Amino acid sequence: YQRRVRDRQHTLSNRMSCYLTSIPLGSGVADDDSLQLLLVSPLRNAKQLLDAARGGKLPQSAALLSPAAVVSQFAVAAAARRVFAKNGSLHTHTRASELLYHVAVHNNVAAAFRICGITPKSDAVLLAFVSADSGDVQCMLDAVDGDTQPLAALDTLRDDARVRKHYEIEDTELSCSSLEDAVVNRIALFGVRAAADLGEADV
Repeated sequence: YQRRVRDRQHTLSNRMSCYLTSIPLGSGVADDDSLQLLLVSPLRNAKQLLDAARGGKLPQSAALLSPAAVVSQFAVAAAARRVFAKNGSLHTHTRASELLYHVAVHNNVAAAFRICGITPKSDAVLLAFVSADSGDVQCMLDAVDGDTQPLAALDTLRDDARVRKHYEIEDTELSCSSLEDAVVNRIALFGVRAAADLGEADV
């Protein structure tokens, strides 16, 4: 019986990890720095995940992002590059929470989590693994109850009105720029300001 349970868990884990995607970060990033994304929709245990995260029972290398607030995987990669450029100086406690902080482009950390994090009623989550080892990834897969999707499905879960309102993007800006470019530009500028706040030279 125990072997059947283990085999079933192994099969479920393999099924969930099949869409786990390593995101290219370009030059200037250390070899041991990495970003992996996994989209889960529908998500059936958001409240339990949040409770586990707040209780310190989930890996600190994973961020729980709301797909509705994420314009694209490229935007998450842009935020990750800012995090990896910090050389250990963070506004938050971990690199994963720092990633969410930079995606949200908000000086208040608690507000950033409200804006770009999941809620107890969320029915989807974008898991962002920041330089996570295989054990951390496996721990998150075991904790999540939901169906994984290809990252291309992120476009169908994004709430454009919510994104535009949060990042204060007007029609005039979109007449000469894409929504993704507008958000990525804000993430980059926020990273410069955040580095200055920490007394770092911009990189």
